[in-house]
Amino acid sequence: MTQLESHDACLAEPSSELRPGGAAEPTHKLVVVIEDEPDLLEVTSFVLESEGFTVRAARNGREGLELLRSGVRPGLVLLDMMMPVMGGREFLTEIAKYPELHAIPIVVLSADGMTRLPGATAVLRKPIDLRQLVEVAEQHAAASPAKS
Repeated sequence: MTQLESHDACLAEPSSELRPGGAAEPTHKLVVVIEDEPDLLEVTSFVLESEGFTVRAARNGREGLELLRSGVRPGLVLLDMMMPVMGGREFLTEIAKYPELHAIPIVVLSADGMTRLPGATAVLRKPIDLRQLVEVAEQHAAASPAKS
Protein backbone atom coordinates (compact mmCIF):
# COMPACT_ATOMS: atom_id res chain seq x y z
CA MET A 1 0.00 0.00 0.00
CA THR A 2 1.46 3.38 -0.96
CA GLN A 3 1.52 6.39 1.34
CA LEU A 4 -1.30 8.00 -0.65
CA GLU A 5 -3.44 4.84 -0.58
CA SER A 6 -2.95 4.77 3.17
CA HIS A 7 -4.35 8.29 3.38
CA ASP A 8 -7.28 7.31 1.16
CA ALA A 9 -8.12 4.56 3.62
CA CYS A 10 -8.11 7.11 6.45
CA LEU A 11 -10.84 9.10 4.70
CA ALA A 12 -13.19 6.14 4.82
CA GLU A 13 -12.55 5.28 8.47
CA PRO A 14 -14.84 6.71 11.15
CA SER A 15 -13.29 9.26 13.44
CA SER A 16 -11.49 7.80 16.44
CA GLU A 17 -11.60 11.17 18.17
CA LEU A 18 -15.24 10.93 19.28
CA ARG A 19 -16.18 10.82 22.94
CA PRO A 20 -19.21 8.97 24.26
CA GLY A 21 -22.26 10.97 23.30
CA GLY A 22 -20.83 11.93 19.89
CA ALA A 23 -18.93 15.10 20.82
CA ALA A 24 -15.52 15.34 19.21
CA GLU A 25 -12.40 15.29 21.32
CA PRO A 26 -9.75 17.72 20.03
CA THR A 27 -6.67 15.96 18.73
CA HIS A 28 -3.78 18.39 18.67
CA LYS A 29 -1.29 16.14 16.92
CA LEU A 30 -3.79 15.52 14.13
CA VAL A 31 -3.37 17.59 10.96
CA VAL A 32 -5.88 17.59 8.12
CA VAL A 33 -4.15 18.28 4.80
CA ILE A 34 -6.47 19.46 2.01
CA GLU A 35 -4.44 19.22 -1.20
CA ASP A 36 -5.28 17.99 -4.70
CA GLU A 37 -1.72 17.48 -5.95
CA PRO A 38 -0.84 13.84 -5.10
CA ASP A 39 2.94 14.36 -4.89
CA LEU A 40 2.63 17.39 -2.60
CA LEU A 41 0.06 15.60 -0.46
CA GLU A 42 2.36 12.60 -0.12
CA VAL A 43 5.46 14.66 0.76
CA THR A 44 3.59 16.89 3.21
CA SER A 45 2.02 13.88 4.90
CA PHE A 46 5.31 11.99 5.08
CA VAL A 47 7.16 14.95 6.64
CA LEU A 48 4.44 15.60 9.23
CA GLU A 49 4.10 11.91 10.12
CA SER A 50 7.89 11.71 10.50
CA GLU A 51 7.58 14.46 13.10
CA GLY A 52 4.94 12.59 15.11
CA PHE A 53 1.76 14.06 13.62
CA THR A 54 -1.17 12.00 12.42
CA VAL A 55 -2.38 13.13 9.01
CA ARG A 56 -5.85 12.85 7.51
CA ALA A 57 -6.02 13.79 3.83
CA ALA A 58 -8.67 15.34 1.62
CA ARG A 59 -8.28 16.04 -2.11
CA ASN A 60 -10.49 19.14 -2.18
CA GLY A 61 -12.34 21.53 0.08
CA ARG A 62 -15.58 19.58 -0.04
CA GLU A 63 -13.84 16.39 1.21
CA GLY A 64 -12.11 18.45 3.91
CA LEU A 65 -15.35 20.05 5.01
CA GLU A 66 -17.09 16.66 5.15
CA LEU A 67 -14.25 15.29 7.25
CA LEU A 68 -14.58 18.12 9.78
CA ARG A 69 -18.38 17.95 9.79
CA SER A 70 -18.12 14.20 10.54
CA GLY A 71 -16.56 15.01 13.91
CA VAL A 72 -12.83 15.00 13.17
CA ARG A 73 -11.22 17.83 15.18
CA PRO A 74 -7.61 18.36 14.15
CA GLY A 75 -5.17 20.69 15.81
CA LEU A 76 -4.51 22.19 12.36
CA VAL A 77 -5.85 22.27 8.80
CA LEU A 78 -3.38 22.83 5.94
CA LEU A 79 -5.39 24.17 3.00
CA ASP A 80 -4.37 24.44 -0.64
CA MET A 81 -6.03 27.34 -2.46
CA MET A 82 -6.37 26.06 -6.01
CA MET A 83 -8.34 22.78 -6.15
CA PRO A 84 -11.16 21.26 -8.18
CA VAL A 85 -14.66 20.77 -6.74
CA MET A 86 -14.17 23.26 -3.87
CA GLY A 87 -11.13 25.52 -3.66
CA GLY A 88 -9.57 27.14 -0.62
CA ARG A 89 -11.59 30.37 -0.69
CA GLU A 90 -14.86 28.44 -0.95
CA PHE A 91 -13.74 26.17 1.91
CA LEU A 92 -13.01 29.21 4.12
CA THR A 93 -16.43 30.68 3.27
CA GLU A 94 -18.17 27.40 4.13
CA ILE A 95 -16.21 26.76 7.33
CA ALA A 96 -17.27 30.19 8.60
CA LYS A 97 -20.86 28.87 8.74
CA TYR A 98 -19.94 26.34 11.47
CA PRO A 99 -19.17 28.05 14.80
CA GLU A 100 -17.99 24.75 16.30
CA LEU A 101 -15.14 24.70 13.73
CA HIS A 102 -13.93 28.30 14.22
CA ALA A 103 -11.28 27.35 16.79
CA ILE A 104 -9.41 25.10 14.35
CA PRO A 105 -6.40 26.96 12.94
CA ILE A 106 -6.26 26.95 9.13
CA VAL A 107 -2.94 27.56 7.40
CA VAL A 108 -3.25 28.27 3.69
CA LEU A 109 -0.69 26.93 1.21
CA SER A 110 -0.50 29.24 -1.79
CA ALA A 111 1.76 29.95 -4.76
CA ASP A 112 0.24 33.34 -5.59
CA GLY A 113 2.18 35.43 -3.07
CA MET A 114 -0.69 36.40 -0.77
CA THR A 115 0.32 37.02 2.82
CA ARG A 116 -3.09 37.27 4.52
CA LEU A 117 -6.49 35.80 3.86
CA PRO A 118 -9.70 36.25 5.87
CA GLY A 119 -10.44 33.09 7.84
CA ALA A 120 -6.86 31.82 7.66
CA THR A 121 -4.51 31.77 10.63
CA ALA A 122 -1.44 32.05 8.40
CA VAL A 123 -0.29 31.68 4.80
CA LEU A 124 2.69 29.59 3.67
CA ARG A 125 4.06 30.24 0.23
CA LYS A 126 4.62 27.38 -2.22
CA PRO A 127 7.07 25.83 -2.82
CA ILE A 128 6.89 24.96 0.86
CA ASP A 129 9.96 25.05 3.07
CA LEU A 130 9.53 21.73 4.90
CA ARG A 131 11.20 22.99 8.09
CA GLN A 132 8.82 25.94 8.14
CA LEU A 133 5.90 23.56 7.58
CA VAL A 134 6.87 21.51 10.64
CA GLU A 135 7.39 24.65 12.74
CA VAL A 136 3.96 25.98 11.77
CA ALA A 137 2.33 22.62 12.50
CA GLU A 138 4.00 22.43 15.91
CA GLN A 139 3.12 26.04 16.73
CA HIS A 140 -0.53 25.97 15.70
CA ALA A 141 -1.48 22.38 16.45
CA ALA A 142 -0.07 22.62 19.98
CA ALA A 143 -1.14 26.19 20.75
CA SER A 144 -4.75 26.14 19.53
CA PRO A 145 -7.07 23.74 21.27
CA ALA A 146 -9.97 23.04 18.92
CA LYS A 147 -13.39 23.27 20.52
CA SER A 148 -15.98 20.63 19.95
